Amino acid sequence: MAKIYGINGYASGKLGNSVLAVYNGTQVVRQYQPVVSNPKSLGQKMQRAKANLIGQLSKITPWQILTGLGTNKRARRARFLRLGLLNATATVSPSDPSIINAKLADSDLIFSEGDVTPTMYVTAVTASARAIDVVVDKLTGITNETLVSSGCIVIAVLITTDGRYESVFYEFVQGEDVVSNSITINFPHISEGAYYVDVYIAPFSTIDGSSLRARSEQLFGSATDFAANMVYNPAALALRWGNSNLVSSGSYTPTAKKSNK
Repeated sequence: MAKIYGINGYASGKLGNSVLAVYNGTQVVRQYQPVVSNPKSLGQKMQRAKANLIGQLSKITPWQILTGLGTNKRARRARFLRLGLLNATATVSPSDPSIINAKLADSDLIFSEGDVTPTMYVTAVTASARAIDVVVDKLTGITNETLVSSGCIVIAVLITTDGRYESVFYEFVQGEDVVSNSITINFPHISEGAYYVDVYIAPFSTIDGSSLRARSEQLFGSATDFAANMVYNPAALALRWGNSNLVSSGSYTPTAKKSNK
């Protein structure tokens, strides 16, 4: 039986062969389907397995990483989930037909999309018991002018040796940071035991080619005014993005303890 709410007269529930509902303040009507055909088909099970995998990964992925996937938080998260579902695969376990194995290749995990060419790359990844050190440097042939108007998000995805996604770390790197020398980013690792780490770069640049930031150690100006530069957060700027890429991997294995015997 349908029910009507409020002065606007919105209705919800079953009415004849229709189902009434309200979505985002709009009255919608759907055809009632009394019989669902095979709700537990193999295809549906595989899709649910992939959705479970991507959903767990999404839970540990901070929204700031997904800036290059849309115009707002909701659109970015939706795009991240959709790309994950499109790239994931699912197979029936050969030893137990009731088990569906869902997988996503490391290289198919996408954090940003676009046509911006990367200006930086990762030269080394060192994983230890308590930290992951990632060394970032500029690519050969990139001019300083191009470099200071660009940047990237360095993303570290930690995976336990049994295949469980543990955590996702990130840091914005601006081109000016690597004009003269490479930089080392330190991501803390508080869990114990062996693990793998996949490192991705999501490149970006300013739309008009202007510098991402201008540094000043002190107030400056002319005879008629005072001025001071600000340090900008790349996440708050209007940026163009490029395709994220898996650029390096590392692993850590604890040293076996010596026996007292």
